Amino acid sequence: MLALLVWALDPRPARADGSALDQAIEHVENADFASALAAFEEAESASDLTRDDLVRLYAHRATVHFALGEQRAMEADLARLVALDPDVTLPASAPPPVHEALERARGDVQPPTLRADAVPTGAGVEVRARAEEHGADLVRGLRAWARRDRDGEDAWRRGDGGAIAVEASPGETVLWYAEAIGPGGAVLASERSRVEPGALIVPEPPPAPSGGSDDSTAWWLVGGGSAAVVVGVIVAVVAVVATTEPSTTLGGPTLVP
Repeated sequence: MLALLVWALDPRPARADGSALDQAIEHVENADFASALAAFEEAESASDLTRDDLVRLYAHRATVHFALGEQRAMEADLARLVALDPDVTLPASAPPPVHEALERARGDVQPPTLRADAVPTGAGVEVRARAEEHGADLVRGLRAWARRDRDGEDAWRRGDGGAIAVEASPGETVLWYAEAIGPGGAVLASERSRVEPGALIVPEPPPAPSGGSDDSTAWWLVGGGSAAVVVGVIVAVVAVVATTEPSTTLGGPTLVP
């Protein structure tokens, strides 16, 4: 029964001298589940898998977990399967509990999302990426890629961890893209691509502030001028009063005979 299900999931023959994934599928066909699980784990730790490889891996491994009565492990692999391909289907020969678990996962799981942008810095451009999971444990890492447009295809630089900075002068164009990486090195999602990268022209720096007098100095000058005007007015008033009033002479006591 399980061998028929395996063939329905993937009619391609597995080769013992092939990849770890091919070997795992062959172990499943031979009902050697312990060896199959070990080979699946080895395949997950590879660095050259594709999304299609991961779909094969999780579809087959879910059937192994079902055969072993490992319900939670089966559901986890089906959730990963749906996150990779929301429209995935199982063959009619799959047991009803597996179909039911797949439909439950389809209602609860969405593919991982990736957000990335490029921002100018004082020395050039920095690319920053972030990913979010939606019900499945798939994302294993982030890669940000960038290069100056004038440097050519061989100049792409990779930043693991989702960030990379590129030095560039004002007016230069920096090309970039980002990827979310899953088990086996498979690309799960991308923001832009090497074929159609994002582009950011490094802006000119803002102009330096123009020179001018200090505000406090300006206020002191204004205040000083006002004080001088006030003093001048007072002096003028005193002078006018002095010239218009009769003069008074102070002398000694007056004797009255």
